[in-house]
Amino acid sequence: MAADGDTIAVTVANTCTIHLFEPSGDARLVIRTDGLVDPDECFFGASLAVGGGRVAVVGVKSGILVFDAERGTFLRTIRPPGAFEEAGPRVALVGRTLFVGVSGFALFTDGPSRLLAFDAATGRRHWRSGAPGGSKRFGSSVAADGRWLVVGSWQDARGREAVALLDARTGRARRVYRSRRRRSDFGFAVGIRGTRVLIGAPDFERGRGRAYLFARRSGVRLATYRPATSSAAGGAGFAVATSSRWARRTTAPAPSASSRRPSSRVRAYSGSSPKCARVMRSFRYSSVPRSSTMSPPVS
Repeated sequence: MAADGDTIAVTVANTCTIHLFEPSGDARLVIRTDGLVDPDECFFGASLAVGGGRVAVVGVKSGILVFDAERGTFLRTIRPPGAFEEAGPRVALVGRTLFVGVSGFALFTDGPSRLLAFDAATGRRHWRSGAPGGSKRFGSSVAADGRWLVVGSWQDARGREAVALLDARTGRARRVYRSRRRRSDFGFAVGIRGTRVLIGAPDFERGRGRAYLFARRSGVRLATYRPATSSAAGGAGFAVATSSRWARRTTAPAPSASSRRPSSRVRAYSGSSPKCARVMRSFRYSSVPRSSTMSPPVS
């Protein structure tokens, strides 16, 4: 799922279609991909982005398909060189610019992690940014808002996981947000809206997941979001999203293939400081697709 302005987009993997909705929930358009998707495609919709009147959807074997969000017409396919990652690259859209994160984790071949910026209309590449320290996780999560881009993640010289804030126009790093805990999967999911950056750290190894809210400019940590009970902490921060009024994050990871009745919970928090970061809404849902992700919602 992805949202921008008055457009909410949802992919349906088994039919390889993209459904566009109004903020009210009314269906607007169904985009079909007949003849565009590889017959053996198994990760359609692994990443999805909406922006600048366009929709970009990732297929591991089919490339990044770009459509007109108003008419649903196909515009072009963008294939980042060496995009070997098993679940496909991660994408974000701001205006005409498509940002593509390609991490070095690969199904068959390891490759260098990198972030690329393309003109979504022409397919021309604007810039490319390499991974700090040769990390293979850089580019595994991407979120954009205006002139800013947040990218996760890598480990610094002290072994702390880090997330970068980049200038969307040039690809240059402007700030680094670091985790205080090691091996917590900090940066597995990222979100940005205005002056706030939200970073998920699901901590799959220890089951003590949480999400952190940072001030974009200063890098100061403003709040930590965590479940009230330890039993709900496993995978919290698996997916995050933020808007001008809310900070959201899931409190459970995507279900395993062995789960018969997978269920999870999404909580909406208000406030940007520990004193007022209280749960405002809580939603329980079941039968969550394994590849489910969340993107920054409409403000």
